[in-house]
Amino acid sequence: MSPEPPDTFRRVRRWMAAGLLASLSGTFVVAGVIPGAVAAGVLPIVWLPVIQSIETIEDMSSPVVARLLRDRDPGRVLVACEAFDVVACALALALIWTTPLRPAVVFVAYVLIVSVVPLFVDVAEELFTGEIARISHGAAVRFNITVYAMLGVSGSLMARPLGSLLAAAALPAALGVNLCCSLAGLLLRRRSVRTLAAIAVNPPEAAPESRSVRASLSDIVRAVGPGSPVVSGLLACSASIVAGYLAQWAAQAMPRPSAALTALLVASGVGATVGPYLARGVPLRVLLVARIAALGAVCGLALTGGLGGGLRFAGMLVLTVCFAAAVQGAAVLQATARQARYRGHLLAQMVGWSHSLAAAGTFVGVWCGLALGVQRAPVAGVLAAVAVTLAAMTRLSPRRR
Repeated sequence: MSPEPPDTFRRVRRWMAAGLLASLSGTFVVAGVIPGAVAAGVLPIVWLPVIQSIETIEDMSSPVVARLLRDRDPGRVLVACEAFDVVACALALALIWTTPLRPAVVFVAYVLIVSVVPLFVDVAEELFTGEIARISHGAAVRFNITVYAMLGVSGSLMARPLGSLLAAAALPAALGVNLCCSLAGLLLRRRSVRTLAAIAVNPPEAAPESRSVRASLSDIVRAVGPGSPVVSGLLACSASIVAGYLAQWAAQAMPRPSAALTALLVASGVGATVGPYLARGVPLRVLLVARIAALGAVCGLALTGGLGGGLRFAGMLVLTVCFAAAVQGAAVLQATARQARYRGHLLAQMVGWSHSLAAAGTFVGVWCGLALGVQRAPVAGVLAAVAVTLAAMTRLSPRRR
């Protein structure tokens, strides 16, 4: 066990986490605008699959981004990303206020331009946490728990609903909120990076070979353990087969489907907020068993034909919280395992491929869920999700010869 970091280092973690919260709150507001603007007729419906496809392709290029960032200070990369977003958002607002361009056109252009920023932020954020893990593994665990819990609160419970409301009011208002959040994130991240550079406690230097060692693609595919990129891809695929579709299935049986869907989304946000704290003492294998148990209970609800819509919906609310908590708790353990096990260029490789395979798994899972008709009859899709989760569990430890 590494020694507990000094108070100054704790402040570094808190400032960086606060910067992430501010930054992603603005990003989630903008993301919430898109479906709201489509519903209000401000943007065409084709925009939904277009932006999702663009983001998926960008996420699958994570290994390239990790290669670009592996020799750079991840903290300074995060500051540069925030500065870029601030400039782009300010320019978009200036164009709306000073030119006859339609706000929707400017908003679409802004979203396209900054769509690549979250990719750099995700990779740099994990590399930054890898630096924290070199000083204190416990500090890295706490940082990851804080980050993932804040994502549940700001994303599902606050920022996305706010963005949806602002879409019906005024697109410039959403951009203004994002600008304020990005400015706050920039200042907090900059303060964190400056303080980290001045800390008297020096982390143990990685061995010289850890900076240059690289894994081949076959080594990456064969890697086992919670930090394995293949495990990330399989678990992302498993969750995506049912995520979203099960909520549609449960909401359809209620008198007011839109209100029921909102309640299920809130339940998912509650689970995503609580889940990271499970990573303090619950092994990944136990969380995956809990995920399978929740999916099995969903199958039971689906096969119980005489169960009323209200009882089924109440059961789905509870299971949605449990499923989301298990998914987010597992995500924290996966990220922490990568940061603790790998160093230098190898960490950058594993981070990049983990994000890339997770994006590919999400893409495959979403289309499999649609093809299996989970939103109409979920049993086949749930069984497929369970099978993929079991496949991921076989990669958690080396095979015994």
